[in-house]
Amino acid sequence: MSLETTNPINSSYWPSLQNVMKCNATLMQLAFNDVRIALDYARVLSNVRSTLGFDDAVINYTRDQFDALFETLDELSVHLQNGLPENKNNMTLSFWD
Repeated sequence: MSLETTNPINSSYWPSLQNVMKCNATLMQLAFNDVRIALDYARVLSNVRSTLGFDDAVINYTRDQFDALFETLDELSVHLQNGLPENKNNMTLSFWD
């Protein structure tokens, strides 16, 4: 086998491999965001002195988790839709189809 036939950049699998790497990077970003938000929540929760403060901490934690999850999943769905072989025309795909 020559080097030209094994060159991954010229391979038809290279775009798929790039897409998998982008998806993995997005999942790692989600994990880092989860850890950051959890550590912030632990810091805030350790300073809570009343039930109202506890309610505020839980609400803010839930809001932060939801916002981070929504942004990351939106980015992940874009990577997944662009990587599907049947999506050559950049159509928006749905899991419900």
